[in-house]
Order: sequence, then C-alpha cells, then structure tokens
Amino acid sequence: MATYPVDGLGTIGIIRDAAPHELPPNAWSDGKNVRFADGYVERMRGHQVIYGAPPIEPYFLLPYSMAGARNWIYAGAQKMYAVSVDTHSNITRQTGGVDVDYSATPGNVWTGTDIGGVAVLNNGVDVPQVWAGTGRAVNLPDWTNGLRCKAMRKHKFSLVAMNLIESGVDKPHRVLVSHPAEPGTVPASWDTADATKDVVVQDLSKTEGRLVDGASIGDHFYLYKESSIYRMSYVGGNDIWAFSEPISEQAGALAVNCIARFDLGHAVLGQGDVFLNTGSRIESILNQKMRRWLQTSMDASNYDRSFLATNPTRNEVWVCIPRLGASVPNVALVWNYKDNVWTIRDLPRAHYAASGVIDTIVTNSFDSRLDPFDSYTDPFDYNEYTQASQRMVIASAARKLYLADASRLFDETNFQSYVARTGLDLGDPQYFKLVSAVYPRIEGAAGNVVRVYVGGYNDIGKPVTWSTPRNFVIGTDTKVDVTEEWRYIAIKFETVQQATWRLKSYLLEYQKTGMW
Repeated sequence: MATYPVDGLGTIGIIRDAAPHELPPNAWSDGKNVRFADGYVERMRGHQVIYGAPPIEPYFLLPYSMAGARNWIYAGAQKMYAVSVDTHSNITRQTGGVDVDYSATPGNVWTGTDIGGVAVLNNGVDVPQVWAGTGRAVNLPDWTNGLRCKAMRKHKFSLVAMNLIESGVDKPHRVLVSHPAEPGTVPASWDTADATKDVVVQDLSKTEGRLVDGASIGDHFYLYKESSIYRMSYVGGNDIWAFSEPISEQAGALAVNCIARFDLGHAVLGQGDVFLNTGSRIESILNQKMRRWLQTSMDASNYDRSFLATNPTRNEVWVCIPRLGASVPNVALVWNYKDNVWTIRDLPRAHYAASGVIDTIVTNSFDSRLDPFDSYTDPFDYNEYTQASQRMVIASAARKLYLADASRLFDETNFQSYVARTGLDLGDPQYFKLVSAVYPRIEGAAGNVVRVYVGGYNDIGKPVTWSTPRNFVIGTDTKVDVTEEWRYIAIKFETVQQATWRLKSYLLEYQKTGMW
C-alpha cells in the first residue's frame, strides 16, 4: 500500500484558470467560503447584523469619527443617515425643516471621503453633501452652480472632482482640483477664474474613455479612466498641480468605487482583470489564477455595481461583483495580499462595504451573538473587537448592515464551505489508483463534522464522479475509509452546518491497479 501526502494546503489558494491536472498538488481547483492563512485552509467566518435595522436601503457606507463619537454614515436613494451604537439619525439635507430628497440609484453610485474631519459625499446627480457630525447634511459650500461630478475624492488638503457635468454638458475627461481646505473646513473655492485661489482644471483627453475614479498613493493622486491611468503631483508655483502623460494605456477602472487603497498601493478592478498599482509598477494580480473565471462570471448588465473593499484585519482585498443574473454584488473574489492567495466568498447582496472602527458595545452582549453557546471555543472573557481595530461593515440590499467575520452563520443561516481539488495523478498519470483511505490533518472544535468526498475521472476534460460523503468527526476520527478507483483522483472537504475547522494537510492511502 502506498501513501501520497499533500502539505501546505493554504499556501497557493484557489486557481480556476488552469487545468486541474497541471496544478501543484497543494493548489485547489475550486472552493467557496474558505480562506487561506498561515499555511492553512479554514472555514470562513460569517456575518451578523450590526447597529440594528436601518430605515432605508443603504447604497453606501462611510466610517466617520468626530469629537470622540463614532458614526457610520450611510446613504440611499433619497435619504442619508448616520448611526452610532444603536441610534439611527436622519441627516438628509433640509429646506425650511423639510427633507430635500436625493436622486441616487444603484447606478448613480455614491462616493465619499473625510477631509479635515468633515465628511463629504457625492452621487453624481445632486450637489455634493457635507456633514460635520451634528445636525443635517448641507450642500457643499462654495460649490459652483450648475456643476456636478461623477466621483469626488480627497488628496492632501484638496478635493478632487472627476468626470464633470457643467451646466448640463458632459465633460467626461475633466478633473477639477479645489483650493486647499483649512483643517476642520471644506475648500473655500472651486473657481478657476479666481487668481487668488489655487484651483486647477485639466482635461485628460490624450486617451479614450471617461474618467472613472481616483485615489492617492503617498504624495501622488492617480486618476483612472476606463482604460488608462494618469498621475497628478503637487509642484507649486503657477501650475500648482502637474499631470503626467498616461502611465498606462491598458489598465483602468471598471466603475466608481472599484479602487481599494491598502498597504501596497491600489488594487483596481478593470476591464476583466484585477491589477495592482504600487506607484512604481502596474501588474495583473489575477492573471493565470482567476481572470477567466472573473470574465465569465460577472453579470454584463450590472457590472458597474461592482466595488472593492479592504479587510485590513485579515490582510484582504474583496473584489465584489454581481454573478450572472444578479443585479447586486453577491460574490467576492478575496485576495490575501500578504500570502498572495485567492478565494471566493458569498455576499449578502451587498451594495457596498467599508472598514472602520466600530463600538464594541454593539457586539459584546450575549443577545447579539447568534451562534449556539456551546459552539464557542474562545476564552469566556475574550473580545476580538478593540477600540482601534478596523472592522468590515457591509451595506446589504436586504436593508441591513452586517459585520463581517463576526459569526459562524450568514445572518442566522448555515452556509456551505468547501475546497476541492480535481486532477490529482498522484505522481503517475499512466496508472489507475485505488484510494482506500484519507487521513486529514484537521484542527477545530471537538465533535464538529467535516464531510470528505473522494472521486475522480479517467479522461482529462471529463466531469468528476464523486463518492458518497464520509463524515470526519474532529477529535474522534483519524481517517475516513473509501473505495474509489480512478486515473485522476479528486478530493473535497465540506461543511454545510456551522463548524470550526482548519486543514493543514492530508494523506491518501492507495495502490496502483493497472496501467492506462
């Protein structure tokens, strides 16, 4: 009897773009709702409701802290709210004590930023909105009449407006940089004709496509069109800002909010690819891994509702897209940028997600915990939420705000978690192999059950025939017995009930039964 050990199961991740039989043994050809970290593959944690029920369907989120109060601003089609602990406050602009509703849709995407302690939100249709932590939001002071922009971001002490509409006329290549703002205020001018103010306008028309969005890396601001990128740098003097020639004429941003800022620079969802912009290089991070899967999985009618979000406590960037037939992002390609591995996670119909500091009080009560008490393996006084930790919050089309990585359930519902590898030839593709046992090295709560499938196929390109699942009970079992004979072996580990498990390696016990 021969054995075939497979170690380091968390070091490569899921690769969907290569033929399974061409992958290293410790790569996975499929999976969902798992993550890879520290050499392990583990069941991904779920999400739970946080901050109670919002009065509106939230399209956008912005964490905002002012004078010691932590708020999450969320904006919808007509209203804007701020929530702190469990109090939701309507901060929609007013005239004469009456709300002046906004005109946003999931397609007219909100963007937001915090400049000098003041929150600024923009939806491309209404005048940009300002909220300083009290009262109601107001129209951005000193904003030019008749001007709108598709995206607005902060760079240093200025606001940057991109893809303008001037008195009803589209200026899709135009960028407008405000006069610098004093701390605690918003810019005092957007008037390019005022020589006493440092306002700059520039048309980036050397490449085709509209301006989509932008973000900072250090001292530079990167402006992303649909298939090109420009760099804006402060130079002072009469020019104030210098705009580069296109630094890329292939890469660009697919839609607003498709840029994630993180430790290495920008992760950007472009036309059928995800790339990294470090400020010194631009390269695909999805090619030969999940690129073709992305291109064939995204809904062509609602691609512009995709967005990127960071999960800094897990060293992750989430590329959130609507799958075919979905109108709202319902799946995330998750990139662990520390280990450079990819996985896939289901989303709760997410309009947007953002990371920021939350109040520990909203997650500390027993009533707030949705998992059965007996399922907890943490110390009794353990608290994973600190006053400084960055947590991801998801704005769902179900009119809920969710805290990610906070439960063993998806909003009180069990979910499927699995990894699968097909096309294993066990070092000798010419022979049939009879697998008689699997020895998984699984860590987790004693009594939790992981289902193990073994199967295979004899010809490349044929579908997998899976065995009946065998239950592996953590803390009790050391192996599962099977009887599966194939030229190419397939194996899958799955849970459909809440469980805690981490898989580091497995060993197949087999014998050769004949040559092909």
